Amino acid sequence: MMVATQRLVPRLLAQEVEYTAARAGVIGCRPGNPFGVAMRREGAVFACRVAGVPSPWLNRVIGLGEAQAGLVAGLRTWFGDVAPRFETTPDSMGPALGQALVAAGLVPGEGDTLVWGAGREGAMPDGVSLVGDAAALEDFLEAHLVGLELPPAVRESAKPNMRGWLGVPGFQLLLAHEGGVAVGACALHRQDGQTYVADMSTRPEWRGRGVQTRLLAAAHALHGAGGVVWARCRFLSQSHRNLQRAGLQTLCTTMFWR
Repeated sequence: MMVATQRLVPRLLAQEVEYTAARAGVIGCRPGNPFGVAMRREGAVFACRVAGVPSPWLNRVIGLGEAQAGLVAGLRTWFGDVAPRFETTPDSMGPALGQALVAAGLVPGEGDTLVWGAGREGAMPDGVSLVGDAAALEDFLEAHLVGLELPPAVRESAKPNMRGWLGVPGFQLLLAHEGGVAVGACALHRQDGQTYVADMSTRPEWRGRGVQTRLLAAAHALHGAGGVVWARCRFLSQSHRNLQRAGLQTLCTTMFWR
């Protein structure tokens, strides 16, 4: 079993920053930046604002610690009318940061869980493939957004903001299929010996049938032995249990301040 070090959480969050920046950058590259994409970096602290997309994954602050408590008020002002999510992890949380978040009008609520493990070799599982062209990308987007249980109108408006994922450096898109039907999807972000298994989703009618397990096995196969494979999930959710059964161990829980 791998043992976590003090540098592990910052390493994973640094990759989360680059993944989020790439996702927002795809939206910001649309002509005229119609969704108002803006990003700020202050050392390890990253703030992303996408005013026209009310998603907490795109309107957020990552990487805060005690030493950055003085940034909180200015960052909250920077978001303006957008409601951001400030994220904290237990390794860097302390009284100064907590007081600054409360003073900015933010309160703690739910969070998620970071799970991680060593990469392992293996063959690509049957029924999982890499997305390599525009037609497969459309299947990926439909499976992903249906898996998130978004209504049809929202799915159609979201797809143009995601079509640029194909070909982004460090991105690989995985699609699970059964009998010609796309049943699950996830995005991989690969950087510095780490593979982040992000945005995993399964069509509701296919849940409980091993789709997520196969997607994670495919991520391991592409990553290979060594390094770190990791993901985020809701604590004690079905996804959390699936990922633990597949060999990833719980590292920590995060806290969301809104």
